[in-house]
Amino acid sequence: MRNFSSSSNHRQPPPSGARKPYHRNNNRPSDPNNHRFVSGFQAVNNPNYRRRFPPAPSTALGSAGSDVIRRPNFIIQLLHDYSPSPSEPNNLQALISQLDTSPESSRIFTTGKIAASLTFQEWNQTLSSILHLWRSRLDGSHHYTPMLIPNIIVPSDAVELEQNLKTLFSTHIAGLMGGELVKKWQKKINEKSDEITKLSAQMGKRNNSVRRFYELNDTKKALIAERSTISKRLREFKGAMGSLLRCLEDGVVIGNEVEEDKGVEVFRVEGELDWKRIHQFVLRECKRLEDGLPIYAYRQEILTRIHCEQIMVLIGETGSGKSTQLVQFLSDSGIAANESIVCTQPRKIAAISLAKRVREESIGCYNDNSVTCYPTFSSAQQFDSKVIYMTDHCLLQHYMNDRNLSGISCIIVDEAHERSLNTDLLLALLKDLLGRRVGLRLVIMSATANANQLSDYFFGCGIFHLEGRNFPVHIKYVPCTTEGTYGSGMIPTYVSDVLRMAAEVHKTKKEGNILAFLTSQMEVEWACDHFEAPNVVVLPLHGKLSFEEQCHVFQNYPGKRKLYLQQILQRHRSQFVSSANQRAGRAGRTEPGRCYRLYTASDFELMAPNQEPEIRRVHLGIAVLRILALGIKNVQSFDFVDAPSPKAIDSATRNLVQLGAIVEKNGVFELTDEGRYLVKLGIEPRLGKLMLTCFHSGLRREGLVLAAVMANASSIFAGWEVMMIKRKLIVLRKNNWCWENSINAKSMRRCQDTVFELEICLKKELAVIIPSYLIWDPHKSTERDKILKAIILSSLAENVAMYSGHDQLGYEVALTGQHVQLHPSCSLLIFGEKPSWVVFGELLSVNNQYLVCVTAFDFESLATLDPPPLFDASLMESRKLQVGVEVNVDQNVILLFASSVDMQKVLDFVTEVVECEKKWLLNECMEKPLFHGRKASPSMALFGAGAEIKHLEVDKRYLSVDVFHSNVNTFYDMELLMLFEDYSNGSVCSVNKSQASGKETDEKEKWGKITFLTPDAARKAAELDGLKFAGSSLKVLPSQTSIGGDHKMFSFPAVKAKVNWPRRVSKGFGIIKCNLVDVRSILDDFSSLVIADKYVRCEVSRKCNDSIMIYGIDKDLSEAEIWDILCLATERKIHDFFLVRGDAVENPTCDACEKALLREISPFMPKGNPYTNCCQVQVFEPEPRETFMKALITFDGRLHLEAAKALEQLEGKVLPGCLSWQKIRCQQQFHSSISCSSSVYAVIKKQLNSLLESFSHVKGADCFLEENENGSCRIRISANATKTVAELRRSVEELMNGSTVKHASLTPSILQHLFSRDGINLMRSLQRETRTYIFFDRHSLNVRIFGSSYDASVAQQKLIQSLLSYHESKQLEVRLRGRGLPPDMMKEVVKKFGPDLHGLKEKIPGAEFTLNTRHHIISIRGDKEMKQKVEEIVLEIAKAGRDLAEISDSKVTCPICLCEVEDGYRLEGCSHLFCHLCLVEQCESAIRNSGSFPVCCARQYCKAPILLTDLKSLLSTEKLEELFRASLGALLHPVGVPFGFALLLIAPLFIVLLIATLPKYREFKEDPDSSLKEWCKGKDQVKTCPVCGYTIEKTDGCNHVECKCGRHVCWVCLEFFSSSDNCYSHLRAVHMTIT
Repeated sequence: MRNFSSSSNHRQPPPSGARKPYHRNNNRPSDPNNHRFVSGFQAVNNPNYRRRFPPAPSTALGSAGSDVIRRPNFIIQLLHDYSPSPSEPNNLQALISQLDTSPESSRIFTTGKIAASLTFQEWNQTLSSILHLWRSRLDGSHHYTPMLIPNIIVPSDAVELEQNLKTLFSTHIAGLMGGELVKKWQKKINEKSDEITKLSAQMGKRNNSVRRFYELNDTKKALIAERSTISKRLREFKGAMGSLLRCLEDGVVIGNEVEEDKGVEVFRVEGELDWKRIHQFVLRECKRLEDGLPIYAYRQEILTRIHCEQIMVLIGETGSGKSTQLVQFLSDSGIAANESIVCTQPRKIAAISLAKRVREESIGCYNDNSVTCYPTFSSAQQFDSKVIYMTDHCLLQHYMNDRNLSGISCIIVDEAHERSLNTDLLLALLKDLLGRRVGLRLVIMSATANANQLSDYFFGCGIFHLEGRNFPVHIKYVPCTTEGTYGSGMIPTYVSDVLRMAAEVHKTKKEGNILAFLTSQMEVEWACDHFEAPNVVVLPLHGKLSFEEQCHVFQNYPGKRKLYLQQILQRHRSQFVSSANQRAGRAGRTEPGRCYRLYTASDFELMAPNQEPEIRRVHLGIAVLRILALGIKNVQSFDFVDAPSPKAIDSATRNLVQLGAIVEKNGVFELTDEGRYLVKLGIEPRLGKLMLTCFHSGLRREGLVLAAVMANASSIFAGWEVMMIKRKLIVLRKNNWCWENSINAKSMRRCQDTVFELEICLKKELAVIIPSYLIWDPHKSTERDKILKAIILSSLAENVAMYSGHDQLGYEVALTGQHVQLHPSCSLLIFGEKPSWVVFGELLSVNNQYLVCVTAFDFESLATLDPPPLFDASLMESRKLQVGVEVNVDQNVILLFASSVDMQKVLDFVTEVVECEKKWLLNECMEKPLFHGRKASPSMALFGAGAEIKHLEVDKRYLSVDVFHSNVNTFYDMELLMLFEDYSNGSVCSVNKSQASGKETDEKEKWGKITFLTPDAARKAAELDGLKFAGSSLKVLPSQTSIGGDHKMFSFPAVKAKVNWPRRVSKGFGIIKCNLVDVRSILDDFSSLVIADKYVRCEVSRKCNDSIMIYGIDKDLSEAEIWDILCLATERKIHDFFLVRGDAVENPTCDACEKALLREISPFMPKGNPYTNCCQVQVFEPEPRETFMKALITFDGRLHLEAAKALEQLEGKVLPGCLSWQKIRCQQQFHSSISCSSSVYAVIKKQLNSLLESFSHVKGADCFLEENENGSCRIRISANATKTVAELRRSVEELMNGSTVKHASLTPSILQHLFSRDGINLMRSLQRETRTYIFFDRHSLNVRIFGSSYDASVAQQKLIQSLLSYHESKQLEVRLRGRGLPPDMMKEVVKKFGPDLHGLKEKIPGAEFTLNTRHHIISIRGDKEMKQKVEEIVLEIAKAGRDLAEISDSKVTCPICLCEVEDGYRLEGCSHLFCHLCLVEQCESAIRNSGSFPVCCARQYCKAPILLTDLKSLLSTEKLEELFRASLGALLHPVGVPFGFALLLIAPLFIVLLIATLPKYREFKEDPDSSLKEWCKGKDQVKTCPVCGYTIEKTDGCNHVECKCGRHVCWVCLEFFSSSDNCYSHLRAVHMTIT
């Protein structure tokens, strides 16, 4: 028996009659959890430790010197908050040392959940230590949770501890309500208030402009809104702290009762107080206040609405926090949380990421399994967690199993704006469920959804709008620089722009991850493979990723930036404003961000507001099946949110009938057994049908694998070209089998995951066990092959297509009639097969549409379908192959495909077109000037086929016309050319299409220029002016300038000036427009205003408060004269001034005004001006209401100085016939504008902006850039001097004109490769790579590159290298189809040598081969001997395969050198083959020998002239110029001019000599002025100068005429003088007049 009289514990034993030692069965339940005094407070169930006080030490064992260890009465364990982590002994030791009383013993654990253990004997010390540990934890000194383990249990101890902790926590929470965090935000509120006060003071100032006032007002509104939001967050924080304090008051459990003044409680605590959980509540609340998510400020309001209303639509922008916070708000408050809270997401990855985020945010606030995620459906899933995230598809499947959704108290449908098929169907079903379960709550959340539509659908429920995201997002529009597709035809070019922009952002921006959106899984995977940048981890995001692959996005990669490439639903990037705005919001969720939109701002403005619901865009098979499974007989009457079209429902119903999933009985559709199975599977009905049918045929594993592969069909195969490229880049690779068989390994892994998921689903839902082996043998042809084909056809009976009979048309889809191609990765293409009938898995839309997952079948199989197909197969067969045309440019062959009935008609039509093209090639000419230089003669020569001069024009008659049309895109060029060809009797010889870049805006409708063989033909073509063509009138004008590359552009473009003069008399008063706040000040300044020696009276206008009326103005004054006086009289800004004018007076005619203006200007133009049309004047007929006469004066840009002087002199003058107040006013600013095409502008935008910015330093000049909706731009240049305008314009034009590629190796034959598809793809690829734009002029064979000087230089270098390499490779190609070869030649080659031609490599070591399956070509990397060996092998295969006609292998000889053709060139006109160098030598021989013209084909009996297109291909520009000179010399040689002398084109005298030797001009040889005399006959206004004999002409004006010799002549008597003053004196003295 122990002695209680003395004890080492200093607490006294209980007196007699006092409380007895506490036993564990006294007043306590048996549940051990109820023995916890604090978190982890538990009793030890040992009968030896039931007493209140420790036993007294015995004499033997309890002495002070005893070595027996005493068992501690109390143990305090310090636990890690969450997952066990290594302890920090030093920190723990310091924490223990800070305790008020030291523990009897302590132990620190380096691993495990327990960090340290402290032992005590006395309760006071224990209590003090626990309180100290909690106090220091609340202060943030440590993160350990103290847990008390009492070995002696006394109820009063537990009560004492709980009361002390309540006091401690209450004090801490109350301190937070007035602590530093609250003060910090209160300070921000005060700062905002001060800013608002300052703004209000600024707004009250009188000198503010209206614009400044509105700017200040907008800023004030933003500050008020920001202050209000901060105040709401503070109020919410204090309310939450108050709710926690109420939870601590006397242990009262706070429910979800609503008080009128406080609303709902945001926290609800049940059972015993969990101090760790309460502390986590406090910490999370502080973090919420600091983070400041918009939804936090509205928590009370939202919870109150949900508590009081069954349904609510919650609209909040991206980043508002609704997806993660609302479930926590509901769980904390207990509102609608008596059972599970389910939040649905459209995609698995969203559900997974949100569940993970909520778990991280609420750690310690709920139990371990309170937040879970169900990404896929299983009927075994239970709703036993507080918060569950799942896909809407998963919840739909649960609904099909349990139509009451038991175990769920609240459903949140998130991302409702996406309006997926599952979302719409779920909303419709929930609408019905809400009527049956009144306690169920529904919240529909979205960032951009049509809230009113959803509210109306759900019985007019309430709508709650959240404010926008709290982090700004800077949006920048960066349009794509290229359009089209890559060479494979599968990846759009904008994907490259996305990668380029991502690389640029990574390079220029230091912080933050990058999220890029693409439109397909294929694009995402291609981008992942092709993005290269240091320290970047590329992570794909699309619906076909496995769970493990999806989780990679949440991993941390220290020191590296993450680039997310996410697939979106739209096929062609963002198409809707709502979608674009939501994606922009992703950049501002956690911090300020940037959004780069790869399109123009105008494109954004043209987008539709919202996306059309998916239920209106996709096949409704699974939706209709689910609706019918719910017992709804009439699908058309189902209450959809947005009802699909009846046609779509009928189509889905027919498909389900075709699949045997439903049958019609008594006019009502009912599910079959197979239909019920399909509902349980929850997959696409066609795939489910395929699986079930395979099961019935004993092919279980085969059906499962086939369905999985079809579900991933769009990316299962990789194109062979792509695989070859990757094979070269990647040496060490995994998945050898996939590489060798052109299989996408990622897609195969997804197929494997799909098989695994389907196996589980079949086992749990249908009790079907799938064997692990295949019965079908792919290596043997058995009856199972036919069974599988029949199953595929029956499952995809609507996806049938028929071969049209021609490659360009491809296959005709049976139900739609559209023509599509097989996917390039299709194995049928590899073997060159075109089966007549195929069934396909899906239509893949990239840039074009393709059939994927294709299986061939026999026509007879269609008869076995039950029910029969929905199309007439016999009718389709009857219309197979109507007309087809295939052009083989390389072989100069045109293949025609047509029925026997139509063949002759097609042949005649094509022959007519070919003959027309042949004629144009024969007539093609170049315009060549006869002399180059500043004083060049307008005489021109037409240089054409045979290197002959076709026409020599010296009469200044025009040979070309400029053609304009209001819309050049509404017709084909061929139609227009045929019109001119017919009208000019077949005389078209040259066509130059106009380019938009760098042209005047008034030429934007210019189609181009057409040149004719004769002036008469050109004149006849000009008669087509005004003809209606393609819906608009043609404008055909004689061409004033030549566009040929041999002509020099003017140094300065034309300069235009506007002039005007009043046509209405002034009423003597005017109106000033100014700012409203400046009116009084201006009136004060004008109180004693004098204008033209007269005081004027000023007053505020009675009609407009921002206008001032001025009375008493002299009626002869102009606006310009008054304006200068007004601006000097006040410092305030005057926007405008105009005189009020009365009726119009009679004015001279427009013609008279034009002549008068010309007379005023002509004295300032140079005498003997060599420029034609140096000045043109156009006076416009005024409209009845117009106040001014207007005129436009156009000067030759080279005369800008003379123009400036003329306009300066013209200012303020009065024209003859006008009144004194009709003073001319010249425009003070001269304007010029230039247009730039969208393609060029996209690549020079940065340089152009920099150039225009540099113009800002030019005095008196302004430049404006206007962007058009189509991506093009217009630059407006204004300056106060014409020379300035011209010089600035020239700089802009130089940038817009780009740089011309010139290289000696780029012969015309090499440049012609750019006509091919490969050449076009090469230019596109270089454009993307170098950020340039490459333009290839097909007429002149010139290449221009636009972009920065550096980028253009790089592009030029790469273009030259690529073209030379390509030209070399083209010499080493072997074609597998053509004359003499069987149509299945490629198939035989692939069978013999394999798809990668590895067998051919073994036969010819050292060579590399690439098989182009599209064009049936083997490309060889080697030498010509290897090519010859390949040709021999191909010939052997062809001979061995079939009994073919003997294929000639004789060598082709050149008609010139009589040797085997090397570097062959085939003439366009006659198709004869020559050595390239031989043809060049023939042309050079013609240059040396004048008797060699015309230059003709040297083949015997041919003599066809070598066409101009051949000459341009064979010769360089310099050699072509020499050939032209030689031809011109040969033309002169027969008429007696020495041949060598005729080539002297250096001096202008050559023009005279040339003209003198032509037969047409021999009649004028004796008298060079005979033509002038002929012109002067019968004209009274023409006389001869008495000094020099030069012809002088007088059209109007005085009788003083100045001759070009400098003498001043009296027109009346022809007396001449040395000066104009002497001549005028003579006129006054002798003739008594000056006019």
